[in-house]
Amino acid sequence: MESIVSGSPVLESLELRDCSGIIRLNIKSASLKKLAINRCRVRQIFAPKVESLSISGFALWSMLVNLPSLLHASLNFELIMDEEENFKELYRKSGMLMTFLLKNLNHIEELTIGNWLIQVLSVLEMQKLTLPLPTVQHITLNIRCNKWEHPGIACLLCSSEFLETLVINVNLSDCREIKLHEEESFRKLYKLDKKKYWDSVEAQVNSLRHLKTVKIVDSCEDPWKIEHILGPLQFLLKNARALEKVVICTKTDADVGSLSSLKVAQRLLGFPRASPTAVILFHKS
Repeated sequence: MESIVSGSPVLESLELRDCSGIIRLNIKSASLKKLAINRCRVRQIFAPKVESLSISGFALWSMLVNLPSLLHASLNFELIMDEEENFKELYRKSGMLMTFLLKNLNHIEELTIGNWLIQVLSVLEMQKLTLPLPTVQHITLNIRCNKWEHPGIACLLCSSEFLETLVINVNLSDCREIKLHEEESFRKLYKLDKKKYWDSVEAQVNSLRHLKTVKIVDSCEDPWKIEHILGPLQFLLKNARALEKVVICTKTDADVGSLSSLKVAQRLLGFPRASPTAVILFHKS
């Protein structure tokens, strides 16, 4: 792989899919700016000139990253689980990887995180662990709208001091459901009422002070699904003093969609706002 890249002096983008024989990626090319890795067993990544990185499908928990020029990162993967491992061990390793990745990506401007890793963040947040979260300007979250995502979302919002734009994509078909909460021991340890959870979340002193735009993209057929993220929206309206607009894009038919949008709009308009100029807009996607 190193020979192929070094032999392509004008190569700007590289995508690897279903690769099991590449353990270490050492890319010294000055022209390669975009790297995508999908369902590969890569353990180490060294690419000092790459500006955009996407990791999807699955990953190995021991993966290392050295990307000093990186500006955009998309982490939409889950970890490979050994047969002898239980879910608690899997999420312990997930937390270690997530902490390491975010520590090495704290200089980026744009971050996308998938549903599986958001819920890993939720586990770590409920364990009161401190995470080295990046101070990015643009965050995109791919979620399913279940309650186990909420602590992870709160963790990101309260730790992103320079966040200006937040995009939340609700898409059931593209997201994996967490499995750890199916174990009885986990349910007993982490009881979560999403209706009350956001009332207990306190924004950090400097968090959300630069947030101007929030966009919700709901790709579900269920027109009522958007109601499940009213907690985060209420939190944002209450704490984002520079907020200019909240845009909600829904995929609904006219009659049912209008009823759902009206109900959501009525509740949103009743929430207190830190920014007196913030507007709420509805669009059909």
